[in-house]
Amino acid sequence: TANCSDGTCSGTSTATTTIMDTTTAPVVTLTVDKASINETGTPTTATVTASLSATSTKLVTVNLVTSEAATLGIDYTLVATVQISVGATTTSVFLTAKNDAPLDEAEETVTIMASCTDGTCSGTSTATTTIVDTTTAPVVTLTVGDTSISETGATTTSVMASLSATSTKTVTVNLAKGGTATENTDYTLAATIQISAGATSNFVTLTALNNG
Repeated sequence: TANCSDGTCSGTSTATTTIMDTTTAPVVTLTVDKASINETGTPTTATVTASLSATSTKLVTVNLVTSEAATLGIDYTLVATVQISVGATTTSVFLTAKNDAPLDEAEETVTIMASCTDGTCSGTSTATTTIVDTTTAPVVTLTVGDTSISETGATTTSVMASLSATSTKTVTVNLAKGGTATENTDYTLAATIQISAGATSNFVTLTALNNG
């Protein structure tokens, strides 16, 4: 504000300028304290920590975006954002595995990316943990459709493999043969039965051969 206190000018006048803060926003780094966690047993929880390279005079909101084979809300829980208080440099939240038994699954990797969309931090950072399925693998049961077949007439029967629960994996059941009959002379039978992911059974055909 300008004015003259000695009467040599009259009136007042104001002008404004803004001092821009050119300090670079602190860089965010994300870490997870465990390389893997379990659906059941210890540990089921990993600590996810967002850290800043320097303190800030602003409340820093860090977005957590996941990309994974695991499904948020079904295989694990994690909040979408964390906040780092003014003057602080870190904050932590928990990533917790969920037990989705009796489903038998492969190990699932969760990759978390941290960033700020409001300019309160800079850079991006990723961290990874793996959810280990501790569900017992399903039990396989083998049955045959007919307990006897002939070399002529009714020459075939089904061999069925059944699981006690579904699996997210393709299950390969190996068939070992024994007894007094000779494979490829007295009968034919595949070496394996494959049960597709999500299914509980499949079959192959055992065929008797007429060897005269």
